Amino acid sequence: MAVSKRLRYEILRRDNHTCRYCGATAPDAPLRIDHVTPVALGGADTPDNLVTACQDCNSGKSSATTDAAVVADVADDAMRWAAAMRQAASNLVEQEKPKLEYRDAFLGEWQRWGVGKGAERKAVELPAGWKASVDRFRVAGLPMQIWADIVDTAMGNDKVLEVNKFKYSCGIAWNKVTAMQEDARRMLADEPEPPAGANERIRDLVSCHLYSTWAWAWQRTGPDAPGKADAQEFMQDVSEMLARGLSAQVDLTEQAYLAGLDHATDPSTYLPTEFKTTEQIASELPLSDVQYEAGAGVLSLWISRWEEMSVEGGPTRRDEEAFLEQLTAALRAGHDRDWILYAADLAGGFLSTDLSYYLPKPDAQGGNV
Repeated sequence: MAVSKRLRYEILRRDNHTCRYCGATAPDAPLRIDHVTPVALGGADTPDNLVTACQDCNSGKSSATTDAAVVADVADDAMRWAAAMRQAASNLVEQEKPKLEYRDAFLGEWQRWGVGKGAERKAVELPAGWKASVDRFRVAGLPMQIWADIVDTAMGNDKVLEVNKFKYSCGIAWNKVTAMQEDARRMLADEPEPPAGANERIRDLVSCHLYSTWAWAWQRTGPDAPGKADAQEFMQDVSEMLARGLSAQVDLTEQAYLAGLDHATDPSTYLPTEFKTTEQIASELPLSDVQYEAGAGVLSLWISRWEEMSVEGGPTRRDEEAFLEQLTAALRAGHDRDWILYAADLAGGFLSTDLSYYLPKPDAQGGNV
């Protein structure tokens, strides 16, 4: 079985792009991925049996066994990786504990109620997405102890159908969250004028809260934490929202949470329409049929050119999202399809997501240059 591109890249990165036999490095020497124990002798295509080798060392080997110290060294790398993964899994379990405790508190209150009596009694069925809904209330700051009163109120209202009990409970919960927020705003309004620099500190605290919410939601839907570039883009968007005074008009926790779940860095796109900028609203309008036709095949062309030029495989999900954003903007701007295809071919060849850089720029008379 051939070694995959992904595994080749990981082995090269692990070995710091250096031949494990003679120490030669790229670009001075062409590098290959070599089996420490040759396949002919039973060696496997696994990281503990693969090393980086220069072309000379690799071509001079045949089926002779390699120094056991090299095998042990590579296997030790694999063991350290396994230990690190176990610790990461343990950390994830610890991070999940507060969420699971909150869910259990809600479920305990919900299951106190049921339909029927004696052996015929059964719990009121919860909808498929109840866990995600309850998680949002935890992020919004609703104390778990409040669920007893919420569930009792919902279950005790005979006018509410059984199938709507959970939805009704969520409505009560959101009312309580809103009341908490209004109470907090009143407390802030009753405070004396803050000293110099206090507003900046408050914005910093709000930013930290939104970042924590976003990062926590991000890790719920993927194995990796957000990267440095992701965090910078998220904080830039948060800064712009706070500069517009939105934190006094709407609870931004929900937007940070939803953006994190989607691995998005622009929480402002999750704002209610009345709080979005004119540019955001315009950018969300659907493309026309003509614009869709002009964009057909552009993404696949860009990806194929990227894969041809990159030794590490195709673009990442983040790269594709950035390119699609550029493509949508180009289509909205009315660029000619031939120009867009030409620019996509160049952008892919240079491993770039910046489609606009390769598109013609309008001149002062309105033409293209």
